[in-house]
Amino acid sequence: MYIRLLILSILLLLFACNNTENNMQVNTPFQVAIDAMGKDFQIEISNLNISQELSAVGSPNSAKVTIEQFSLLDDSISAIKDIFVLSFDHGQWIIQERNTLYKCYHGREPNAFSSALCK
Repeated sequence: MYIRLLILSILLLLFACNNTENNMQVNTPFQVAIDAMGKDFQIEISNLNISQELSAVGSPNSAKVTIEQFSLLDDSISAIKDIFVLSFDHGQWIIQERNTLYKCYHGREPNAFSSALCK
């Protein structure tokens, strides 16, 4: 009987530890934005610039995360910039707005980002 109780206790402890690890998620504006980029993000590796701006350092209630990919393997797109606007609500960072902008090699001003796709 004692051995059964010991084995059951160990199994319950292991299950609880495993459950805790699966439920623990880092909830920062940066992590939420990276997760929103999807599982194919950086499947074709490129250079990145990532910035995060908070409304306040101590207790922010809003944030802006910018993820710029450049030196892409595409002959028409020079860079892609994703801009996320997030708010902190009920202990979670939530994306309020996402804009994707493109910088093209051809067809328009080469240093300007636009929401229009490159040709």
